[in-house]
Amino acid sequence: MHATTACHAEVPHAGTGRAQRARGFSLVELVVVISLLGILAVGSVTFFGYTLDGYGRSGTRADLAASSMTALARMASELEGALPNSVRVADGCVEFVPVRAVSRYVSIPRTTASASMTLEAPDDSGTAPADARVAVNPDSAEHLYDLASGVVSPVARFGAPDGDGVITANFASVHAFAEESPQERVFLVDDPVSYCIVGTQLFRYSDYGFSTLQPAVADLPASTPGRALLVTHVDDRVSAFTAASGALTRNATVELRVALASDGDAVDAVRMVHLRHVP
Repeated sequence: MHATTACHAEVPHAGTGRAQRARGFSLVELVVVISLLGILAVGSVTFFGYTLDGYGRSGTRADLAASSMTALARMASELEGALPNSVRVADGCVEFVPVRAVSRYVSIPRTTASASMTLEAPDDSGTAPADARVAVNPDSAEHLYDLASGVVSPVARFGAPDGDGVITANFASVHAFAEESPQERVFLVDDPVSYCIVGTQLFRYSDYGFSTLQPAVADLPASTPGRALLVTHVDDRVSAFTAASGALTRNATVELRVALASDGDAVDAVRMVHLRHVP
């Protein structure tokens, strides 16, 4: 009789591995992942927000800096050519007399008023402006802004140079100069110009004439063409003009400070201008 041995082999359940592989995330894991993604999103938005804000602010500062430097360059260019001793500063304004040409006179009405004088044609162009005032020995602002003092002439028209390069200045009315120049120097000038800080704006004023006292803003032209806007966004608490008189060892100077502010950004630009002060 043969014995029969029964063999039993364990057969793995067909669905066990598939079920383990298909198991999803638990609710806790989902909450953790969502929280982390939220933190990353907030951080990214904040980072890009600061980046864009910084870019915008840098653009604003660049615009303010460009505007302030342009304004200073314009003012400095004119002031460097101002008539000696004509610059005066008060109440947020700087005033000066622009020089159009410099020459030497040949004859000058000194003791007796005359309707004309003669001078050498200016070296830079060979001819004089069509019309201008003539200034001789402008020793102080007090004298040159007072047309009755004899430092600055009435408006004159200039003829063509003769064979010796001499031109005649014909005054609108008779005039006698108060003093002669030690170097026989003569300046051909325009009427005064002012730059004034008015609130948050900087204006250039012209075509208002000579006055013994420096005019206030209320006395200057209120519209074009006598008033021209130079720059806006001026911080009048910081912006200022300061003049220092000349001496034997140094030129007269004007410090121009123009501070601009916009949307929380600000720039403060300063320029020192050396003036011609030998009359």
